[in-house]
Amino acid sequence: MGRPVKTETIVLWLCVALIAIAGLAPMAAIAVESFQQNGHFSLDYYRELISAGRFWTLLGNSVWLALAITAVCGLIGVPLGILFAKSDLPLRFGFMWLLVVPFVLPPYFVALGWSRVVARIGQNASGWLFGFGGCVLVLSSVFLPITMLLTFASVSNVDRRLEEAARVVSGWPGVLRRVTLPLSAAGIAFSLVLVFLLVIGELSVPSFLRYPVLPVLSFTDFTASYNFGAATAAAVPLAAIAFAGVFVESAFLRERNYRFRSTGQTLLIPLSRKRSGLAIVVAALCFVVVILPFGALVADAFSPAAMGEAMQRAGASVVRSVVYSAVAATILMVLGFLLGDVMLLRAMLNASRTASRLLSCSNTFTCGSNPGTS
Repeated sequence: MGRPVKTETIVLWLCVALIAIAGLAPMAAIAVESFQQNGHFSLDYYRELISAGRFWTLLGNSVWLALAITAVCGLIGVPLGILFAKSDLPLRFGFMWLLVVPFVLPPYFVALGWSRVVARIGQNASGWLFGFGGCVLVLSSVFLPITMLLTFASVSNVDRRLEEAARVVSGWPGVLRRVTLPLSAAGIAFSLVLVFLLVIGELSVPSFLRYPVLPVLSFTDFTASYNFGAATAAAVPLAAIAFAGVFVESAFLRERNYRFRSTGQTLLIPLSRKRSGLAIVVAALCFVVVILPFGALVADAFSPAAMGEAMQRAGASVVRSVVYSAVAATILMVLGFLLGDVMLLRAMLNASRTASRLLSCSNTFTCGSNPGTS
Protein backbone atom coordinates (compact mmCIF):
# COMPACT_ATOMS: atom_id res chain seq x y z
CA MET A 1 0.00 0.00 0.00
CA GLY A 2 1.51 3.32 -1.07
CA ARG A 3 2.01 6.35 1.11
CA PRO A 4 -0.99 8.75 1.00
CA VAL A 5 -0.46 12.01 -0.84
CA LYS A 6 -1.01 15.07 1.32
CA THR A 7 -3.16 18.00 0.24
CA GLU A 8 -0.32 20.52 0.43
CA THR A 9 1.77 18.33 -1.90
CA ILE A 10 -1.01 18.31 -4.47
CA VAL A 11 -1.45 22.08 -4.21
CA LEU A 12 2.28 22.65 -4.52
CA TRP A 13 2.64 20.59 -7.67
CA LEU A 14 -0.48 22.12 -9.22
CA CYS A 15 0.98 25.61 -8.69
CA VAL A 16 4.35 24.54 -10.08
CA ALA A 17 2.66 22.97 -13.13
CA LEU A 18 0.62 26.11 -13.78
CA ILE A 19 3.71 28.32 -13.58
CA ALA A 20 5.65 25.95 -15.83
CA ILE A 21 2.91 25.83 -18.47
CA ALA A 22 2.17 29.56 -18.45
CA GLY A 23 5.71 30.89 -18.08
CA LEU A 24 8.38 28.33 -18.84
CA ALA A 25 6.82 26.47 -21.76
CA PRO A 26 6.73 29.46 -24.18
CA MET A 27 10.27 30.45 -23.20
CA ALA A 28 11.50 26.89 -23.71
CA ALA A 29 9.86 26.70 -27.15
CA ILE A 30 11.55 29.91 -28.30
CA ALA A 31 14.88 28.86 -26.77
CA VAL A 32 14.79 25.59 -28.70
CA GLU A 33 14.29 27.57 -31.91
CA SER A 34 17.54 29.47 -31.24
CA PHE A 35 19.42 26.16 -31.46
CA GLN A 36 17.87 25.19 -34.79
CA GLN A 37 18.42 26.39 -38.30
CA ASN A 38 16.75 24.88 -41.36
CA GLY A 39 15.33 22.16 -39.14
CA HIS A 40 18.71 21.00 -37.79
CA PHE A 41 20.65 21.62 -34.60
CA SER A 42 22.94 24.61 -35.03
CA LEU A 43 24.86 27.16 -32.99
CA ASP A 44 25.09 29.68 -35.83
CA TYR A 45 22.90 32.24 -34.08
CA TYR A 46 25.19 32.23 -31.07
CA ARG A 47 28.36 32.29 -33.18
CA GLU A 48 27.08 35.31 -35.07
CA LEU A 49 26.07 36.99 -31.82
CA ILE A 50 29.40 36.48 -30.06
CA SER A 51 31.46 37.43 -33.11
CA ALA A 52 29.60 40.73 -33.50
CA GLY A 53 31.40 43.58 -31.79
CA ARG A 54 28.10 45.35 -31.14
CA PHE A 55 26.97 42.55 -28.83
CA TRP A 56 29.80 43.08 -26.35
CA THR A 57 29.27 46.83 -26.38
CA LEU A 58 25.56 46.48 -25.67
CA LEU A 59 26.15 43.85 -22.99
CA GLY A 60 28.69 46.10 -21.29
CA ASN A 61 26.27 49.03 -21.42
CA SER A 62 23.49 46.93 -19.85
CA VAL A 63 25.68 45.61 -17.04
CA TRP A 64 27.21 49.01 -16.34
CA LEU A 65 23.80 50.69 -16.25
CA ALA A 66 22.40 48.01 -13.93
CA LEU A 67 25.38 48.28 -11.57
CA ALA A 68 25.15 52.07 -11.46
CA ILE A 69 21.42 52.11 -10.71
CA THR A 70 21.77 49.35 -8.12
CA ALA A 71 24.49 51.36 -6.40
CA VAL A 72 22.35 54.52 -6.42
CA CYS A 73 19.32 52.67 -5.06
CA GLY A 74 21.46 51.06 -2.37
CA LEU A 75 23.13 54.30 -1.31
CA ILE A 76 19.83 56.20 -1.14
CA GLY A 77 17.15 53.56 -0.60
CA VAL A 78 18.76 51.68 2.30
CA PRO A 79 19.34 54.80 4.45
CA LEU A 80 15.84 56.02 3.62
CA GLY A 81 14.30 52.71 4.65
CA ILE A 82 16.19 52.78 7.94
CA LEU A 83 15.32 56.43 8.50
CA PHE A 84 11.61 55.86 7.89
CA ALA A 85 11.50 52.75 10.06
CA LYS A 86 13.71 53.67 13.01
CA SER A 87 13.69 57.45 13.45
CA ASP A 88 11.32 60.21 14.47
CA LEU A 89 11.57 62.03 11.14
CA PRO A 90 8.54 64.31 10.63
CA LEU A 91 6.09 63.23 7.91
CA ARG A 92 8.17 60.13 7.20
CA PHE A 93 5.23 58.00 6.07
CA GLY A 94 4.02 60.74 3.74
CA PHE A 95 7.50 61.02 2.23
CA MET A 96 7.73 57.25 1.85
CA TRP A 97 4.47 56.86 -0.05
CA LEU A 98 5.25 59.88 -2.21
CA LEU A 99 8.51 58.26 -3.28
CA VAL A 100 6.57 55.11 -4.23
CA VAL A 101 4.62 56.95 -6.95
CA PRO A 102 7.21 56.49 -9.78
CA PHE A 103 7.29 52.73 -9.16
CA VAL A 104 3.55 52.22 -9.74
CA LEU A 105 3.71 53.95 -13.14
CA PRO A 106 5.42 52.79 -16.35
CA PRO A 107 9.11 53.83 -16.46
CA TYR A 108 8.49 55.38 -19.87
CA PHE A 109 6.04 57.77 -18.22
CA VAL A 110 8.76 59.03 -15.85
CA ALA A 111 11.19 59.47 -18.74
CA LEU A 112 8.55 61.44 -20.63
CA GLY A 113 8.08 63.70 -17.63
CA TRP A 114 11.79 64.47 -17.46
CA SER A 115 11.83 65.19 -21.20
CA ARG A 116 9.13 67.80 -20.62
CA VAL A 117 11.19 69.32 -17.80
CA VAL A 118 14.20 69.57 -20.11
CA ALA A 119 12.03 71.03 -22.89
CA ARG A 120 10.92 73.80 -20.54
CA ILE A 121 14.51 74.53 -19.52
CA GLY A 122 15.77 74.67 -23.10
CA GLN A 123 17.28 72.46 -25.76
CA ASN A 124 20.79 73.10 -24.46
CA ALA A 125 19.93 71.09 -21.34
CA SER A 126 18.90 67.96 -23.24
CA GLY A 127 22.45 66.65 -23.54
CA TRP A 128 22.63 65.31 -19.98
CA LEU A 129 19.21 63.62 -20.16
CA PHE A 130 19.53 61.69 -23.40
CA GLY A 131 22.20 59.16 -22.55
CA PHE A 132 23.63 57.25 -19.62
CA GLY A 133 23.01 59.99 -17.05
CA GLY A 134 19.35 60.32 -17.93
CA CYS A 135 18.83 56.56 -17.72
CA VAL A 136 20.41 56.49 -14.27
CA LEU A 137 18.21 59.38 -13.10
CA VAL A 138 14.94 57.96 -14.43
CA LEU A 139 15.44 54.30 -13.54
CA SER A 140 16.88 55.11 -10.11
CA SER A 141 13.75 57.08 -9.27
CA VAL A 142 11.57 54.22 -10.58
CA PHE A 143 13.30 51.37 -8.72
CA LEU A 144 14.33 53.27 -5.59
CA PRO A 145 11.06 52.25 -3.81
CA ILE A 146 12.02 48.56 -4.08
CA THR A 147 15.14 49.01 -1.98
CA MET A 148 13.47 51.53 0.32
CA LEU A 149 10.36 49.43 1.04
CA LEU A 150 12.16 46.11 1.46
CA THR A 151 14.69 47.75 3.77
CA PHE A 152 11.83 49.34 5.71
CA ALA A 153 10.06 45.99 6.06
CA SER A 154 13.22 44.10 7.04
CA VAL A 155 14.34 46.68 9.58
CA SER A 156 10.86 47.04 11.07
CA ASN A 157 10.57 43.29 11.65
CA VAL A 158 13.71 43.00 13.74
CA ASP A 159 12.74 42.02 17.28
CA ARG A 160 12.79 45.20 19.35
CA ARG A 161 13.87 43.22 22.42
CA LEU A 162 17.22 42.48 20.79
CA GLU A 163 17.72 46.16 19.94
CA GLU A 164 16.71 47.32 23.40
CA ALA A 165 19.10 44.81 24.98
CA ALA A 166 21.91 46.08 22.76
CA ARG A 167 21.12 49.69 23.70
CA VAL A 168 22.21 48.88 27.24
CA VAL A 169 25.83 48.51 26.15
CA SER A 170 25.96 50.58 22.94
CA GLY A 171 24.59 53.68 21.26
CA TRP A 172 22.31 53.57 18.24
CA PRO A 173 25.17 53.39 15.67
CA GLY A 174 26.49 50.23 17.32
CA VAL A 175 23.01 48.69 17.61
CA LEU A 176 22.34 49.46 13.97
CA ARG A 177 25.66 48.00 12.83
CA ARG A 178 25.73 44.88 15.02
CA VAL A 179 22.07 43.94 15.42
CA THR A 180 19.63 45.65 13.06
CA LEU A 181 21.57 45.52 9.79
CA PRO A 182 22.84 41.92 10.17
CA LEU A 183 19.28 40.73 10.84
CA SER A 184 17.99 42.79 7.90
CA ALA A 185 20.69 41.69 5.44
CA ALA A 186 18.42 39.15 3.74
CA GLY A 187 15.80 41.70 2.69
CA ILE A 188 18.35 44.33 1.72
CA ALA A 189 20.36 41.88 -0.41
CA PHE A 190 17.21 40.66 -2.11
CA SER A 191 16.14 44.23 -2.93
CA LEU A 192 19.50 45.02 -4.55
CA VAL A 193 19.50 41.82 -6.62
CA LEU A 194 15.93 42.52 -7.70
CA VAL A 195 16.81 46.06 -8.81
CA PHE A 196 19.80 44.79 -10.79
CA LEU A 197 17.72 42.16 -12.60
CA LEU A 198 14.89 44.57 -13.40
CA VAL A 199 17.26 47.19 -14.79
CA ILE A 200 19.27 44.81 -16.94
CA GLY A 201 16.10 43.78 -18.78
CA GLU A 202 14.67 47.30 -19.11
CA LEU A 203 13.97 48.39 -22.68
CA SER A 204 11.58 51.37 -22.78
CA VAL A 205 13.64 54.00 -20.95
CA PRO A 206 17.01 53.31 -22.66
CA SER A 207 15.25 53.30 -26.03
CA PHE A 208 13.51 56.60 -25.31
CA LEU A 209 16.69 58.21 -23.96
CA ARG A 210 18.84 56.81 -26.79
CA TYR A 211 21.19 54.73 -24.69
CA PRO A 212 21.98 51.43 -26.46
CA VAL A 213 21.52 48.31 -24.32
CA LEU A 214 21.31 44.60 -25.08
CA PRO A 215 17.48 44.23 -24.85
CA VAL A 216 17.25 46.61 -27.83
CA LEU A 217 19.10 44.06 -29.98
CA SER A 218 16.68 41.29 -29.09
CA PHE A 219 13.67 43.56 -29.58
CA THR A 220 14.92 44.64 -33.00
CA ASP A 221 15.41 41.06 -34.15
CA PHE A 222 11.87 40.22 -33.01
CA THR A 223 9.99 43.20 -34.43
CA ALA A 224 12.03 44.34 -37.42
CA SER A 225 13.66 41.18 -38.74
CA TYR A 226 11.21 38.54 -37.45
CA ASN A 227 14.28 36.47 -36.67
CA PHE A 228 13.11 34.65 -33.56
CA GLY A 229 16.21 32.49 -33.27
CA ALA A 230 18.60 35.44 -33.31
CA ALA A 231 16.36 37.42 -30.94
CA THR A 232 16.30 34.56 -28.44
CA ALA A 233 20.06 34.11 -28.72
CA ALA A 234 20.48 37.80 -27.88
CA ALA A 235 18.22 37.39 -24.84
CA VAL A 236 19.97 34.29 -23.48
CA PRO A 237 22.88 36.27 -21.91
CA LEU A 238 20.33 38.34 -19.97
CA ALA A 239 18.65 35.17 -18.74
CA ALA A 240 22.04 33.77 -17.73
CA ILE A 241 22.81 36.92 -15.76
CA ALA A 242 19.42 36.68 -14.05
CA PHE A 243 20.05 33.08 -12.99
CA ALA A 244 23.54 34.03 -11.81
CA GLY A 245 22.08 36.83 -9.69
CA VAL A 246 19.59 34.48 -8.08
CA PHE A 247 22.35 31.92 -7.47
CA VAL A 248 24.60 34.53 -5.83
CA GLU A 249 21.78 35.65 -3.57
CA SER A 250 20.96 32.05 -2.64
CA ALA A 251 24.61 31.33 -1.88
CA PHE A 252 24.83 34.47 0.26
CA LEU A 253 21.80 33.49 2.30
CA ARG A 254 22.34 29.73 2.33
CA GLU A 255 23.66 29.45 5.87
CA ARG A 256 21.48 32.22 7.29
CA ASN A 257 18.12 31.58 8.86
CA TYR A 258 16.02 34.70 9.35
CA ARG A 259 12.86 34.40 11.41
CA PHE A 260 11.38 37.54 12.88
CA ARG A 261 9.06 37.82 15.82
CA SER A 262 8.55 41.51 15.97
CA THR A 263 7.17 42.88 19.21
CA GLY A 264 6.65 46.34 17.72
CA GLN A 265 8.80 49.13 16.39
CA THR A 266 11.31 50.88 18.58
CA LEU A 267 12.77 54.34 18.23
CA LEU A 268 16.39 53.57 17.51
CA ILE A 269 17.66 56.85 15.98
CA PRO A 270 16.58 59.98 17.88
CA LEU A 271 17.18 62.87 15.48
CA SER A 272 16.60 65.69 18.00
CA ARG A 273 17.95 68.88 16.38
CA LYS A 274 18.54 67.23 13.01
CA ARG A 275 14.84 66.49 12.43
CA SER A 276 14.07 69.66 10.50
CA GLY A 277 17.23 69.51 8.40
CA LEU A 278 16.72 65.89 7.37
CA ALA A 279 13.05 66.56 6.65
CA ILE A 280 14.08 69.34 4.26
CA VAL A 281 16.59 67.03 2.53
CA VAL A 282 13.99 64.27 2.08
CA ALA A 283 11.42 66.81 0.88
CA ALA A 284 13.92 68.07 -1.70
CA LEU A 285 14.48 64.50 -2.88
CA CYS A 286 10.73 64.00 -3.23
CA PHE A 287 10.47 67.21 -5.21
CA VAL A 288 13.23 66.19 -7.64
CA VAL A 289 12.19 62.55 -8.04
CA VAL A 290 8.39 62.88 -8.07
CA ILE A 291 6.93 66.39 -8.14
CA LEU A 292 9.18 67.93 -10.80
CA PRO A 293 8.70 65.36 -13.63
CA PHE A 294 5.03 64.65 -12.90
CA GLY A 295 4.28 68.33 -12.43
CA ALA A 296 5.65 69.05 -15.91
CA LEU A 297 3.37 66.39 -17.42
CA VAL A 298 0.33 67.64 -15.55
CA ALA A 299 1.03 71.22 -16.64
CA ASP A 300 1.12 70.13 -20.29
CA ALA A 301 -1.93 67.86 -20.13
CA PHE A 302 -4.21 69.75 -17.76
CA SER A 303 -6.84 71.03 -20.11
CA PRO A 304 -10.42 69.80 -20.68
CA ALA A 305 -9.87 69.43 -24.42
CA ALA A 306 -6.70 67.37 -24.02
CA MET A 307 -8.21 65.15 -21.32
CA GLY A 308 -11.37 64.59 -23.37
CA GLU A 309 -9.39 63.68 -26.48
CA ALA A 310 -7.16 61.31 -24.50
CA MET A 311 -10.12 59.48 -22.97
CA GLN A 312 -11.83 59.28 -26.36
CA ARG A 313 -8.80 57.71 -28.00
CA ALA A 314 -7.60 55.52 -25.12
CA GLY A 315 -10.77 54.83 -23.16
CA ALA A 316 -11.03 51.19 -24.25
CA SER A 317 -7.31 50.65 -23.67
CA VAL A 318 -7.60 52.01 -20.13
CA VAL A 319 -10.44 49.62 -19.36
CA ARG A 320 -8.51 46.66 -20.78
CA SER A 321 -5.41 47.62 -18.81
CA VAL A 322 -7.37 47.76 -15.56
CA VAL A 323 -9.10 44.44 -16.22
CA TYR A 324 -5.91 42.64 -17.26
CA SER A 325 -4.02 44.06 -14.29
CA ALA A 326 -6.73 43.01 -11.86
CA VAL A 327 -6.89 39.48 -13.28
CA ALA A 328 -3.10 39.10 -13.27
CA ALA A 329 -2.79 40.49 -9.75
CA THR A 330 -5.48 38.11 -8.51
CA ILE A 331 -3.80 35.09 -10.08
CA LEU A 332 -0.40 36.06 -8.67
CA MET A 333 -1.90 36.68 -5.25
CA VAL A 334 -3.59 33.26 -5.19
CA LEU A 335 -0.48 31.45 -6.43
CA GLY A 336 1.75 33.34 -4.02
CA PHE A 337 -0.55 32.63 -1.11
CA LEU A 338 -0.79 28.93 -1.91
CA LEU A 339 2.93 28.50 -2.50
CA GLY A 340 3.81 30.49 0.60
CA ASP A 341 1.34 28.56 2.73
CA VAL A 342 2.65 25.20 1.51
CA MET A 343 6.26 26.23 2.05
CA LEU A 344 5.40 27.47 5.55
CA LEU A 345 3.66 24.20 6.39
CA ARG A 346 6.64 22.21 5.17
CA ALA A 347 9.05 24.38 7.14
CA MET A 348 6.96 23.95 10.28
CA LEU A 349 6.79 20.18 9.71
CA ASN A 350 10.57 19.97 9.29
CA ALA A 351 11.07 22.05 12.42
CA SER A 352 8.68 19.79 14.33
CA ARG A 353 10.56 16.70 13.17
CA THR A 354 13.88 18.24 14.16
CA ALA A 355 12.54 19.19 17.59
CA SER A 356 11.18 15.68 18.12
CA ARG A 357 14.51 14.17 17.15
CA LEU A 358 16.41 16.48 19.49
CA LEU A 359 14.00 15.65 22.31
CA SER A 360 14.48 11.96 21.65
CA CYS A 361 18.24 12.42 21.64
CA SER A 362 18.13 14.31 24.95
CA ASN A 363 16.09 11.52 26.52
CA THR A 364 18.56 8.85 25.39
CA PHE A 365 21.67 11.03 25.96
CA THR A 366 23.09 10.08 22.54
CA CYS A 367 21.36 10.00 19.18
CA GLY A 368 20.71 6.52 17.94
CA SER A 369 21.99 4.82 21.10
CA ASN A 370 20.15 2.12 23.01
CA PRO A 371 18.58 3.56 26.18
CA GLY A 372 19.36 0.40 28.02
CA THR A 373 23.08 0.70 27.31
CA SER A 374 23.55 4.42 27.84
